[in-house]
Amino acid sequence: MTISKTDRLKDADLALQLMMQELGERAFRSQFMSPTNEPPYERILSTTWKCLEDRLLIEPFPAGRKRRYALTGSGWLKGLEVTDALDATKEKAGRVMADLKKRMEGGQHRVQANEVAEGAGVTIDFVHNMLDSDFIRAVFKRVGVKFRHATQAYAIEIPINFHHELS
Repeated sequence: MTISKTDRLKDADLALQLMMQELGERAFRSQFMSPTNEPPYERILSTTWKCLEDRLLIEPFPAGRKRRYALTGSGWLKGLEVTDALDATKEKAGRVMADLKKRMEGGQHRVQANEVAEGAGVTIDFVHNMLDSDFIRAVFKRVGVKFRHATQAYAIEIPINFHHELS
């Protein structure tokens, strides 16, 4: 049976919606989903997972015979789009950017992600998702921050041209 491109894309969007629902507010890099033939993934075509992987929206992680996947940064961004959560996320991201800009203007160019989360009134997982998806560059088309992470700690470096439009 041949499946139309339209139906394949709808199925991919549904899979992303289900993954975003399962993810909730957690950091996408630390949440692994195991799609099975049971709810909520029973309606998803088996070829959809390969399609999402080929589009770099999910990445596989070995788990014996079980398939496990995590969203990528691009997958989280696409997930926000297909769940109509992008506008609300932009508002929260704006608060993070305002906190970063205030720190930069105050002469602070290195900061811990948890400090930014607290200053912006968002969760640390939200800041992690912003950083890991390069949200500022991808969505706002502005210069973002650089970061290094080791386990749960993200050290953020705010460049001098932070928030400038990309050229």
